Amino acid sequence: MSDYIPFDCNEYDKLEILAMHKTAITLLPNPYDNIEPIIITDLIAKNGVEHMHFSNGEKIRLDLIDVIEEHIIFLKFNGEEE
Repeated sequence: MSDYIPFDCNEYDKLEILAMHKTAITLLPNPYDNIEPIIITDLIAKNGVEHMHFSNGEKIRLDLIDVIEEHIIFLKFNGEEE
């Protein structure tokens, strides 16, 4: 069984709007070497786990998101995603 924690629907709506408008976002803490804002290209659920895909080819699980404030997404972790 997956350890994935379902993501809040209201927060998911915020991500959809950011993706739809191609809004450049900032991730904090930034798990990637790239410090430039990136764009959400897709939100995908696969095998019961939701991921956010970015313009730089990376992705993160949605349950790693702590808070979304406008175009800044605060993450719960300081390491790299698998």
